[in-house]
Amino acid sequence: MELVVIGTTGFLPGFALAGVRKTVLADASEVMRSVEKHHDSIIILDERLASALPQQQREMLETSTRPVVITLAKDGAAQEARLRRAIMNTLGVDLLR
Repeated sequence: MELVVIGTTGFLPGFALAGVRKTVLADASEVMRSVEKHHDSIIILDERLASALPQQQREMLETSTRPVVITLAKDGAAQEARLRRAIMNTLGVDLLR
């Protein structure tokens, strides 16, 4: 599986510096196409883009197991809850208990 980061201009540079090879510059209208294009990947998604999506699309991304989509948030508590749901959806186990 490939690691792909989808985000805005302010979100992507840190990942590139950290060595992530695949970054996708997108706006809210391009998110779903980018996710579909990288269906065999682990995707890190900018929370600002995710919050601009319709509720149904956000829920689909949060529960997706292929690709695995992790939304990074500034709020640590919200980030932990999203990560916990992603792990549970993918593995079927709550590893953070």
